[in-house]
Amino acid sequence: KEMVLTKLKERRSTPEAKAQQFERRLRYDLKNKYKITYEEYNELFNKHDGCCHCCGKHQTEEGKRLQIDHDHETNKVRGLLCWDCNIGLGKLGDDMIGITKAMKYMERHYG
Repeated sequence: KEMVLTKLKERRSTPEAKAQQFERRLRYDLKNKYKITYEEYNELFNKHDGCCHCCGKHQTEEGKRLQIDHDHETNKVRGLLCWDCNIGLGKLGDDMIGITKAMKYMERHYG
């Protein structure tokens, strides 16, 4: 029995198995959390050549897949962002008021 479990774990740890598991999880999250298909996700990804829709950093620079940016009230997907841009928008309140205040602050100091 132990040998069977070891072989099963080995098969799950291959790069191909990890990629398949990643894709299954992504498809599930896209459908259930964001109400978009895997194909729609790929369209968003390809529209900006795999780059953050905000700062333009490529996904490979990040070392993680781009985050799905969405409106927290309507759950509508807005785009794909790198981790930093996604966190930054969230910290600024995820709305134009916070972003405008941050822009005004930067303009005062860097004109």
